[in-house]
Amino acid sequence: MKPMPKHTAELKLKKIGLMPELNDQKNILDRLDKILRVLALQVASDKSMTERARLLKLAGLDNRTIAEVLNTTPLSISVLTAGLRRKKRKKNA
Repeated sequence: MKPMPKHTAELKLKKIGLMPELNDQKNILDRLDKILRVLALQVASDKSMTERARLLKLAGLDNRTIAEVLNTTPLSISVLTAGLRRKKRKKNA
């Protein structure tokens, strides 16, 4: 059986309501971003800024996102988490 062109398949999914519209996708991403920020704020709220930055970095967040959550700059986060990179290099050496 010959596969349908991508645009035809998307049109069929949209027609039966299974393909979210672009605005819906943006809405979903915005909500997920808010959830991420709320959860990140709760992470080790009793810990120091350095420890929170390290935990969020280990969780896979980028410096910009961590900086926004912790109300600081990406450069500050880079400095706070520099020890993680050094430890990783030593471990791999």
